[in-house]
Amino acid sequence: MKILVIAYGYSGSDVSESYSSFQLVRALRQNHQVTVMTKDAVDDPDAICIPVAPTLAGTQYYRALKLDYFVFMWKAYRLARKIVGDFDIVHHISPISLRYPNILCNLPKPFIWGPVGGGVPYPTAFRDVEKREPWIYQLRALDRLRLFLDPLLVNTLKRASAIVLTSSATAAMLPKRYREKSSVIPEAFEAASVPPASPSDDIEYVFSSGRLVPYKGMEFLVKAFAQQCRSGNVELRISGDGPETGRLMQLVKELQMEGRIKLLGRVSRERNYELMAGSLFCVFPALNEAFGHVNLEAMAAGKPVIVTDWGGPSDIVENGISGFKVIPTDPEQFVNDMGARIQQLIDDKALREQMAINAMARVRTHFSWEFVARKYDLLYKSLTHFDT
Repeated sequence: MKILVIAYGYSGSDVSESYSSFQLVRALRQNHQVTVMTKDAVDDPDAICIPVAPTLAGTQYYRALKLDYFVFMWKAYRLARKIVGDFDIVHHISPISLRYPNILCNLPKPFIWGPVGGGVPYPTAFRDVEKREPWIYQLRALDRLRLFLDPLLVNTLKRASAIVLTSSATAAMLPKRYREKSSVIPEAFEAASVPPASPSDDIEYVFSSGRLVPYKGMEFLVKAFAQQCRSGNVELRISGDGPETGRLMQLVKELQMEGRIKLLGRVSRERNYELMAGSLFCVFPALNEAFGHVNLEAMAAGKPVIVTDWGGPSDIVENGISGFKVIPTDPEQFVNDMGARIQQLIDDKALREQMAINAMARVRTHFSWEFVARKYDLLYKSLTHFDT
């Protein structure tokens, strides 16, 4: 089939969303002829570059708002009207956030909106943490209302032939009248890009990684580790930087855990993988993660993971099989339960080893690009069959 893909971000050398778009297109091209419309200048003979001037470039607002997307979308629509007759399906794959509509849904071809995700609210008892987020990020709470009130988003939902969500948490937010044409297809990950588990030569440690921002929940991990692991020699090592750094350093000092809990700051991707591979297991306590690629990285490295049973990570980890999920009912319970799971995995080597095997298998079978491409292939066939 001939697929016209709309990818605001699309790059094989970038990170995050742009790289995921590039990998998804590469996987789709195993079975289909794919032309990409993107704002990025890429070395791809089947890509159409639609350059736009970045708005608020160099500020936190550029990443948060992507205002130039709307200019890109309009330009892409004007061009697509002229060439859409050459294609069987129009497929929006980026931006991946559900806050961005796409007027190409009005073209006379089956239109797929997704993968889209995000919009996951904070757990109710953790709203004090949410208040520490920058105001621009707190605006994300409006995303759920916009699914009902924003005319462009409502039009996209109505006219889309299929809606693809990245997690069951996001799917549950969709207005009920659109759920029959929706499905969950996760984001994928190249497991071979992560080095295998490699026991550390020095002291044993538990590892976590991420931007040090409120929603990552690192304060609860620090408290949980200090509560359960005050005695013994196992360390907690956390890589990453951000506005919560000072707060976490003060918390470690107050808990008198300076020698056991180490904030490593920002490290390279390669060093992060080394730290991950050398750990006993990983803990990622994010409170409203849309998906959570870092969980897949750890699992691919042969590490059990402890995650929050909320948002995207709930779909990734099988509780008690490839790791543990901790329900965020309230802060005190969250810390207690997370600490108990940390201590359990420290103490039970056989359980860690079995979970490691299960984690690697799950990434390779349920989150590979081949798996995701097969899902989209079936979706394409169902839409073109219906259309004809």
